[in-house]
Amino acid sequence: MCDAATPTREPPDDWCDQLAARLAGHAGHPDLLSPRLGAQLLRLAKEVAHGSERKNAPLATFIAGRYVEARQAQGIDAETALGEITREVAAMLRNDPAATP
Repeated sequence: MCDAATPTREPPDDWCDQLAARLAGHAGHPDLLSPRLGAQLLRLAKEVAHGSERKNAPLATFIAGRYVEARQAQGIDAETALGEITREVAAMLRNDPAATP
C-alpha cells in the first residue's frame, strides 16, 4: 500500500502507483504522484490521523491536493506548496492560530 519508503520510480507495482499511472493519461500529466510527494502526503495523512480524528486524514489529503493544484496555477512548485500545508497542519495540531502559508 503506497509505500512511502521507496524513493525510486519503477514500473507501477503498488496500488497507489497503479492508480496514479492510470489517471495520468486522463489528466495529461505524466507523473501525478512522485515518490517524494507520495511520501509527504502519507506523512501528512498520518499526522492528521494521529493528531485529530482519523476520519480527517482522507479529507485533509484531498484538501492538500486541491491546495497544491491552486498554488501550482500561481507558479509555485508542488513540494513548496505541500511544505506550506505541512506547516499549517502542524500549527493546527498544536492549536497555534498564527501560522499561515
